[in-house]
Amino acid sequence: MEVKKATSFEEQIKRIREYGFIVSDLSSCLDFLQHANYYRLSAYFAPFQKSNKQVDPMPFERIIAIYEFDSLLRTWLYEQIEEIEFYLRTQLAYYTAHEYTPLAYLDEKMFSDRHDHGTFLSKIENCIYENRRTLVVRHHKQRYASQFPIWVIIEFFSTSMLSFFYADLKRIDKKSLAKNSFQTGDRQLESWLRAFSELRNKCAHYTRFYYWTFTSIPRNSTEIPYTMDATLFSQLLILKALSQNKRKWAISFEKLRELLDQYDTTIELNHIGFPPNWGELLC
Repeated sequence: MEVKKATSFEEQIKRIREYGFIVSDLSSCLDFLQHANYYRLSAYFAPFQKSNKQVDPMPFERIIAIYEFDSLLRTWLYEQIEEIEFYLRTQLAYYTAHEYTPLAYLDEKMFSDRHDHGTFLSKIENCIYENRRTLVVRHHKQRYASQFPIWVIIEFFSTSMLSFFYADLKRIDKKSLAKNSFQTGDRQLESWLRAFSELRNKCAHYTRFYYWTFTSIPRNSTEIPYTMDATLFSQLLILKALSQNKRKWAISFEKLRELLDQYDTTIELNHIGFPPNWGELLC
């Protein structure tokens, strides 16, 4: 197939109207399209489109509002992710440094048989190289002959690398961390961190969350009375389970409730996987 031809903003508005959306303010719509890539925006049409891509007549302003809601939701998600990620780094570094040694991560004996130590060391080298101009790296190169204790180097790990780091530990260590730091089983935590990593990457790349299907489905747990699926709601349940500051989570939950109330007439909760008792499950 040939690549589609580029369309002007005016042509995009024409297409929007052809789908069945009502554009009452042409100037406002044009201004919005100049700030939002049409290809990205068109994904928000999906939950309202029929098999022929047509929608029942509805104001295009509703799509704009959903787009805005998605952006605010992403900001809320990032706040929760930041808190959990800092805690995760701390727990992994503290446990391995005390259970083994500050430099034990350089020895493959600390890990399980599934661990690819050569690839892991290459990633460590990349972390150091990419941050070579920072004061932290320069200090450890000059003062400690390029030896980086785990609590230093782990600050340069990506979320995905943190997830793999935990997954590759020996089972006895994973169990201890899961139980003492997150009050769950090691298989649950490994699955949750994999899902957490995907969610974090989606946030970092400004991915749409409204009507999105995730690749990583979190593992079910007896502590969570809900069957996990590929929707955003399951990801929120994982955030709650991983969050160890219950006071902050309670405050964040109220912010989420306020956001959902603000867009109550615009969004549909089933589009993001929310069940009728979502408040009870997340509170």
